Amino acid sequence: MNHEIADQFLLYCVLPVWLAAGTANAPCHRWVDLPNNAGAPESLMHIAQMSEGAALVLCALFLQINPFAICAMAALIVLHEITVYIDLTKLALARTVAP
Repeated sequence: MNHEIADQFLLYCVLPVWLAAGTANAPCHRWVDLPNNAGAPESLMHIAQMSEGAALVLCALFLQINPFAICAMAALIVLHEITVYIDLTKLALARTVAP
């Protein structure tokens, strides 16, 4: 696979979709009044999730796309999903989770 094609795909397809999904999540947090009903642990979980996403973007921007970089990015995606699962599991015990 041509490295330039992989770089352009990550920068012009994957990154904008990921940023759009994160931006669309912000109104959902406002709708459930997240700033007033979430505590510090939930904020820390969100910081962890954003850090994992930032590490993923940094890998895409600064590493040469090769099998190692793809495995590192896949591991970060899996770690992010595990963090989301833990966050939602704890959250479901505390309050109703709306879609």
